Amino acid sequence: MAEFKANCTRLLREVSESGEPITVTVRGKVVAVVSAPVEEKRAPLKSAFGMLRSDRYRFDMDPSEPAADPADWEANNPAELYREP
Repeated sequence: MAEFKANCTRLLREVSESGEPITVTVRGKVVAVVSAPVEEKRAPLKSAFGMLRSDRYRFDMDPSEPAADPADWEANNPAELYREP
């Protein structure tokens, strides 16, 4: 345990590089086994264009049209909010 505490960073790097586990003992009794991390299998990233083929992404309106009615903007943002002090 004392050697592991003193050289923890170096030992962890060695385990990561070699893949060989290290057994940590206290007075001859095994308290831990340090082994290389299990590699995660990640799903490949999808391209943005491939995602847009999905039915979830669709336009209910013309994308070049305004998203809201300009009158609604004026009603929700009265001029007095933008007065100079």
